[in-house]
Amino acid sequence: ADSVIWEMPCDSIKVISLPSELLNVEKHITPQSLIIIAANANRRIRTICDYHHIMQKESGSGIAGMLLTCGDCPTINTDIAQYIRDAGIPAVYVQEDTATTEKMVLNAYENTKLQIYDKSKLAEVEVLFDKYFDFQKFSECMNIKV
Repeated sequence: ADSVIWEMPCDSIKVISLPSELLNVEKHITPQSLIIIAANANRRIRTICDYHHIMQKESGSGIAGMLLTCGDCPTINTDIAQYIRDAGIPAVYVQEDTATTEKMVLNAYENTKLQIYDKSKLAEVEVLFDKYFDFQKFSECMNIKV
């Protein structure tokens, strides 16, 4: 897929920590799930990507995306990154561990009260985005041509 998806509806957040042999994707993953998973969980990521294709064929909708967490792995495996790209799944690699990432995502979902007139909140979001989001690294990791 040559297109880049920047927005995708999400109906649930799934933290995947089960060992790959116990991961029952039919039970744990639904279309439009946001998956939070360790970036070094190669077999589980492949299983999820494969199930994403099955869901797309059966229901027309796959998972919403993946948050690949770091914790103790400095980079994502290039083969896994390519597997995710080939599946067409929006993904972001973060330096935080899975528990911290889940907490941050839930906090963002539960405390989303940003209004157009909230100029100070908007300014804070922009400062945090500028401080912590490295677009160059993101685009290189996701093979996005700018």
